[in-house]
Amino acid sequence: MIKRSIIAVALCLWMGNAKAQLSGTIPGIADSVWTIQGNDLPPIAITMDKSGNFNISIKGLTPGVYEFGKVGLIYLEPDYKLNISEQGKKYQFTGDGKLENDALRNMNNQLNQFLGNPGYDLWH
Repeated sequence: MIKRSIIAVALCLWMGNAKAQLSGTIPGIADSVWTIQGNDLPPIAITMDKSGNFNISIKGLTPGVYEFGKVGLIYLEPDYKLNISEQGKKYQFTGDGKLENDALRNMNNQLNQFLGNPGYDLWH
């Protein structure tokens, strides 16, 4: 019984210290500031350097979908180490969360085709 209690306390402490790591390189946005927001997370400013590199740790994150600048919707969980880079005009995901973010992007692309979004954030 004591062993289970110790494991439960250690798990709670570990989850409390969990933080997502979001990094990447998007050259077209050098020296700019984007925000990430959503769920219970207040908007967090992310500053890019002169080469378009960024790296941020987000503590107290709940699993869910977040809005991240021009990338759009991304899925994050605590302890994810997600890297975003720009390849041509598409954003590529690597690291923890790649599978979920690729699926989210594909789902949004299909939904946009189905609903006929003309690009002005107005749905038909």
